[in-house]
Amino acid sequence: MKYPDRSSFPVGPRGFSLVELLVVMAIIGLLLAFSTSSFTSLSRSSSLSDSGRMVVDGLGLARQTAMTKNRRVEVRFYKLSDSPDSAHSSYSAMQLFVVGETALQAITPVTSFASPAVICETPSASSFFGTTPSPYSSDTTLLWPLPRIGTQYSYISFYFLPTGETDLDPSKEWFLTLIAASDRLVANNLPSNYLTVRIDPLSGKATVFRP
Repeated sequence: MKYPDRSSFPVGPRGFSLVELLVVMAIIGLLLAFSTSSFTSLSRSSSLSDSGRMVVDGLGLARQTAMTKNRRVEVRFYKLSDSPDSAHSSYSAMQLFVVGETALQAITPVTSFASPAVICETPSASSFFGTTPSPYSSDTTLLWPLPRIGTQYSYISFYFLPTGETDLDPSKEWFLTLIAASDRLVANNLPSNYLTVRIDPLSGKATVFRP
């Protein structure tokens, strides 16, 4: 009796071996890790850009309002708790006020920076923190109640004058640097990615520097 030749039977596709599957899974894992890292970096960079634009726009509005209304306009940067349950706080919001005859008048709401952007409090990065105590730190007699916070906060501030200039000392350089809150500091007490807003005390104009 003659049996059929096995080589004539159709042969299905060969399955993957365990080693091959492990290699593919490792490659997929690496690709996901790289894409996640890139997305996180892009998101942090975008938050700095958005927050820097917000600060510059706010300063421009404050200057224009001071000149238009012939009044001093106060710019405040608030140090607020990072979360309702957190004991840590950061400079992460701003607000503008017109100085009236007898009281302050808010012309903008409290505007928070795009998370996780905050103002770096290192004096070499933000000159408002360069003296102790800062001449532009909180005046406890002028604390403005904030929604859900009340007056349990601190702030730094300066004024735009009706001429368009500021009340900042013209013999010094004035700047604020925004960083992502959890970024590791690498050089000059700054992370690799940051954004600095420079304020000309005489013209009142703001410019942005970014490495």
